[in-house]
Amino acid sequence: VESWEMNFVVIPVVMCWPLWLRLAQNLSRLYATGNNFPFLANAAKYALAHTVTIFSALHPELLNFDSGSGFDITVFVFVFVVTTFVTFAWDVLVDWGLGDTHFGGLRAQLMLAPAHPSLYYAAIVADFFMRNLWTVQLVPQFQSTHTVLLSTAGTTALEVVRRTFWGLIRVENEMLHNTRNYEYPTKDGEFGHFIPLYFDSPFQK
Repeated sequence: VESWEMNFVVIPVVMCWPLWLRLAQNLSRLYATGNNFPFLANAAKYALAHTVTIFSALHPELLNFDSGSGFDITVFVFVFVVTTFVTFAWDVLVDWGLGDTHFGGLRAQLMLAPAHPSLYYAAIVADFFMRNLWTVQLVPQFQSTHTVLLSTAGTTALEVVRRTFWGLIRVENEMLHNTRNYEYPTKDGEFGHFIPLYFDSPFQK
């Protein structure tokens, strides 16, 4: 039995709540620091994703070419595609800190798999395709109820996988970023890292 409250209140709120929290967090950081990047840019990204998500929840027929206005569907798909590519570019360039052309499109330091940079390339390709899995719903042959349920279950499982390797590389990049300001020159001309503590060591001379 379909419920108006479930379809138009509960589901949209549940889908948009995580995006709203991240949007509010970035606006708060923007207010506290005054830094337009990355906080304003990230807030704009979440606002765009928020708009697409709430329209997807309230108007699922927009992904069905057999119903609705062709213009509405075209605009919706265009915004959806733009949002997908923006979030993918943000994953690679900002969250992962990759994309440096001086290091083969990666970055100077690789902690998780320094001897296997191909794994980072594989992660970029996988992230791109997994970010675009929603497009399978646009294929008419995949718009039956049974097929949609199967594709939704599959994309949900793959999203868990994507979030896992996204998180690993994201934490790696954050670690490098947090220690970058505490570099000191060593005797051989390289740079080491010193992470300050919040207390005085009793063994300090």
